[in-house]
Amino acid sequence: METLKKEEKTASSETLASQASSFHGFVAGFLNHIFKTSPENTEHVLDILYYLNEKDWEKHYSEIKEKFIDSLIELNATPSFNQSFLKLLGKACIFPSFMNIERFPKMVSKVILKNIHEKNNNTIIKNSWVLANLCTNCHNFNLFSLEENQELLLLCLSYANSTKEKIVSNGFRALGYYISNHSDQSLCDTLALSNVNSEKIKASLSDVYLKPFTKCSVKVCWNVCVSLSNILKSFKPNFTQTFFTQDIFFNIAEILTAKNNFKTQIHCIEVISLSF
Repeated sequence: METLKKEEKTASSETLASQASSFHGFVAGFLNHIFKTSPENTEHVLDILYYLNEKDWEKHYSEIKEKFIDSLIELNATPSFNQSFLKLLGKACIFPSFMNIERFPKMVSKVILKNIHEKNNNTIIKNSWVLANLCTNCHNFNLFSLEENQELLLLCLSYANSTKEKIVSNGFRALGYYISNHSDQSLCDTLALSNVNSEKIKASLSDVYLKPFTKCSVKVCWNVCVSLSNILKSFKPNFTQTFFTQDIFFNIAEILTAKNNFKTQIHCIEVISLSF
């Protein structure tokens, strides 16, 4: 009986492996002919690909993933297609095997910046999430020109100034990691450019952490505190002196008593302690 159970288990494992191989073979074939199918079919496959882990990508799609992303960037499709694509990009940003492809961060930024004037709220939410994941996991912003860095920083600030909870939360997460993952010099160089965007960035940085956060949700307050904590711990003295004032810390301190949430209070205390 025990031998029979082992044989059945082995057979079952072999069947699953065979089915998985067939599935990945189908998807790989589809990805190689992305332009020969409808956006609707592509959208469904993107939704499936979102659930793949990094090991699956490396094992089954390592040779075609870059070409695949390139192909999708060129497609102009429906809002639901764009949202599925953004969801997949945001997931890919957490995988080192994608982020280690030198072109990949620039490919992602191209998509994000293309959506700057997007009006669909769901697309904006997903775009802000992708931006936050890119900023969290990109450790070499020298890949981008100073002008591109300005556009990314301006978008972080734009989302942080949103009135929508998910967008503003993603905006502050993006902003904190964008600054902490840069060198102090590169941030100063980005601000030093003599153009309209530079002035917009300086003006927005001056008040983005002075908003009445006690009126915001716990989720927003938590992301604001984590954002500031990341910036302070990374120590960017020359850059931060352009916008940091004591009023910021007084403003953050109000969160401590206004929000009865342990995680938020912990990060709030951390920000206050880093200010001394």
